[in-house]
Amino acid sequence: MRIGQAAVFLVVALVLLAGGLFFFVQNMGPAAAGEPFVARIAGLSEGDRVDYQIVSAQTPVLRGQLQADEDGAFKVPLFKDGQDGDVSYYLQITKDGKPLDVTLNAPAGEGAIKLSGKGAGTFSDIRVESAAGQSAMKSDWAGAFNVNSSDLAADLEAVKSFRVALFNNAVLSDVRENNPLIIEVMETAGGGGPTGDGLNEWDFPTDCGDKPYLSVCEDGGANTNHQIKEAMEKYVGSLKEMTEQFSAVMMQYVEIIGTFFDAKMQLETQRTMQTLQAEAHKDYHPSEQMCVFGSFVKSVASTESKARYDRNAFNKIMMERYTNADHSEDYQGAFASAEARIRQFRETYCDPKDHNNGLAFMCQHNPSNPAIESGEKIGGQNPERLNRDIDYTRLADSNLTLDIDFTDGVSSADEEDVIALANNLYWPEIYNVTLPKAVKNNPQIYMDARRLMAMNNVSHTTLAHIMSMKAQSAEGLGSQSGWSFMKALMRDFGLSDSEIVETLGERPSYYAQMEVLTKKLYQDPNFYTNLYDKPTNINRIAASMEAIKLMQMRDWYQTVTRRELLSSLLLEADLQHRVQTTNDEITDLSTR
Repeated sequence: MRIGQAAVFLVVALVLLAGGLFFFVQNMGPAAAGEPFVARIAGLSEGDRVDYQIVSAQTPVLRGQLQADEDGAFKVPLFKDGQDGDVSYYLQITKDGKPLDVTLNAPAGEGAIKLSGKGAGTFSDIRVESAAGQSAMKSDWAGAFNVNSSDLAADLEAVKSFRVALFNNAVLSDVRENNPLIIEVMETAGGGGPTGDGLNEWDFPTDCGDKPYLSVCEDGGANTNHQIKEAMEKYVGSLKEMTEQFSAVMMQYVEIIGTFFDAKMQLETQRTMQTLQAEAHKDYHPSEQMCVFGSFVKSVASTESKARYDRNAFNKIMMERYTNADHSEDYQGAFASAEARIRQFRETYCDPKDHNNGLAFMCQHNPSNPAIESGEKIGGQNPERLNRDIDYTRLADSNLTLDIDFTDGVSSADEEDVIALANNLYWPEIYNVTLPKAVKNNPQIYMDARRLMAMNNVSHTTLAHIMSMKAQSAEGLGSQSGWSFMKALMRDFGLSDSEIVETLGERPSYYAQMEVLTKKLYQDPNFYTNLYDKPTNINRIAASMEAIKLMQMRDWYQTVTRRELLSSLLLEADLQHRVQTTNDEITDLSTR
């Protein structure tokens, strides 16, 4: 740099890129002699150190040490003495703990700028570029380098700028760091200086009022450098507008981002709603198999309730026969009861072929006249009812439904057959009518008779329970009843309507309906194909099957309870003679 010949604006850019270093030196034009400079260094890390020394004509002008502030920047005051002579700037920069020595020298009268230093790396490529062209060199084994602008141009005025890239980096392409190390040397009127007051402080002159950037102040103050004015006019306003535009665009970006968030939330909400709808459709879509269970059980409860009434009615009929109740079928005594039963046998149940065709005489009868005469009708007139008074298998065991309804006041063949079977099983010979005097003279005999009646009552309750379970159901819902749907199921087995009625009955009993629910239903292939369903419906089907199982277990429990009661009665009957013997012995001892 030549003192007095030209004031220069120097920008030295040191860019550390993966071990690389970049310098940028620019000649910014003349300035008045004797004016101070300020160097601003930015792009360091907080706490990085710079040792500086300014030498003019071999005389130190200013030296010191600075540390970067929280923004990674600081200012170095520069000075020129107003006389021709060499001016040198010695900077020792420590960035991230690594030292870099830089010397910028402007020899007087040579018209050239020299840049030298060390710390660039052993034999690393150094590329120099200016308007005059490009050249390349290498640092020495110690990492030292020396760049002379005279190698590129004839004089200083011709060298507007030149770039130096170290550490094997290209001149331009490697400068990509967002926060490079920058050294700016700026000439300005009234700013900075070698004094302590000006150290690390600089601002534009304030003696021009509210127009500090005009070339001529209204009050005749000092003029600002025309380069700064040009920079202010060309860049500051544009940068302000660019910043404002960036702020506006950024707000638009934020609005767009918010729109994206809204769209994301809307789509997620729609997806959640669609997922829930799909799950609801899957979980609550009706199952065909569940409809089957729901339809079949419609009449089970009402049929079971009717069976309870039929059981009580059957029990009452048997009790009236035991006790010779007034207006019962046996109220006239044993003789009349035997005569009535024989007549019923001849006309209804007698089969002449029984006993090796030996019942021809026994089976003779005249429906209109009880007297037996030769040539009259022989045996029962309905082959289906022959021997049903003694054949439990044909009467009850092989039939799912019997035409029994003791609540309608109308007698049927099945009702008559069931009572006849019960008479033969539990009370084949009734007691004669007891006279009051006989009871008075020997009341113990009557009590013994009642004990036998009670035991027979417990015994015939089992038959009453079975027959009531097989009693036909009431009309109920008609075509909408459960057994109507059960008959439709039986058609899938290839049965005709007449065969279905013959199997289940016209109005299927509780026993027949439970037969379908616990057995026939699982013989239908559609039951297994319907299991290819949603998991929730499968769980519902399993729960329905468990409910039917509980119904069946309740029936089984009642059967076991009756069996236990019958076993206790058999044990009591077996021990009765021992009880009687013990009572006689006790009575005999008490009379002694």
